[in-house]
Amino acid sequence: MSRIVPALALVASLGLPAVHAAEDRPEHYQGAESATLAEAFSYLEVYNEGLAELLARDELTASDLNRIHQMTYTMENAVARLRDELEGAAASLEELHLASERADADAAREHGDAYLGTLQQFSR
Repeated sequence: MSRIVPALALVASLGLPAVHAAEDRPEHYQGAESATLAEAFSYLEVYNEGLAELLARDELTASDLNRIHQMTYTMENAVARLRDELEGAAASLEELHLASERADADAAREHGDAYLGTLQQFSR
């Protein structure tokens, strides 16, 4: 629960965008970075809930779309963290596969533990 509080504070702090006069486009924002997989899950939990609430509305206002625009930066960073972690798990799994073919118990244990350590974080 304590992981959700910083993410909620970030969502609550979202304001109205500045607009480029020449392009008439919202500024680009810096989303919150997900330093860990747990942090990425926390951001996605909060932001996905907020996104679902906005998308459930009969009509999306310009303000709603701005909020979605701002939220996507943090959501994209969180999904990138998940992708990076899964790529690491895939590499560990491949090394585990190769170690098992070579009957290398030490390498199998090392790469198997790395793989499981990552994947266990995905099963919440």
